[in-house]
Amino acid sequence: MGRIFMVPYLPNDTVSRFSIGTVLSRSLSMLCKHPFVFLGFSFLAQALAFVIIVLMRDSQAKDLVTGLTDFVFSVIIQGMSAYVVVRSLQETKASLIEALLRSIRCGILMLIPFVLCIAILLPVAVLLAVLLSFALDNYAPQIGAFLIILLLTIILCKWGLIIPACAIERLGPIKSLKRSSELTKGHRSTIFGLYFITIIAGVLITFIKRIFALALNDFSLTVVQRLLSIPVTAFIYVMFSVIYYCLRELKEDKETC
Repeated sequence: MGRIFMVPYLPNDTVSRFSIGTVLSRSLSMLCKHPFVFLGFSFLAQALAFVIIVLMRDSQAKDLVTGLTDFVFSVIIQGMSAYVVVRSLQETKASLIEALLRSIRCGILMLIPFVLCIAILLPVAVLLAVLLSFALDNYAPQIGAFLIILLLTIILCKWGLIIPACAIERLGPIKSLKRSSELTKGHRSTIFGLYFITIIAGVLITFIKRIFALALNDFSLTVVQRLLSIPVTAFIYVMFSVIYYCLRELKEDKETC
């Protein structure tokens, strides 16, 4: 396909292969290079989702609407982050308007598959929880949550790059899944390690939230949780984008990231 990407960001003799250390290093460097952009994206997503939560707090459909809102905003912000990351790594000018338009398209395209996945996976999760409650009694919720997280992590190792693929290459949902599968093939153990690090970050946020829960009401606790999520989600979005860039370079140009 020819040279689609160039990698001026790090010299070839500095990075010799696709690895956990490489991706984390490049992600941190990218976040430090454009902190206000990526933290601003993350803040915007959390703020908009929080507004929806406040508006829907007395509604019976609050949880459903909040979940869908979080998903749409996260897709849009992740798509915008991917666009900026790729443009920055290519050392070309990034247009925030173009990034927004691409990401909105991506969010609309991914909404229906997301709803279908929830419709399929939710009954499976409920059935798993019921079976575990009979088999393991008191430990069922913890083990069930662990198994669900493990299953989602395995799925993400194969299809976790659908948002960057959709936003950057303007692909539809099915083609984005196929593209993600192609890019991650042969590197899923490394990606699993990277996702595991994000899980640890999520656990830390939950732990801190429980500490604040002792002194805060539900509304204040939601604010704290959203604020704590801003730097973590910003880094995760950048990391997904760097993984996409590295694997695309690796697959298409037969060079190391």
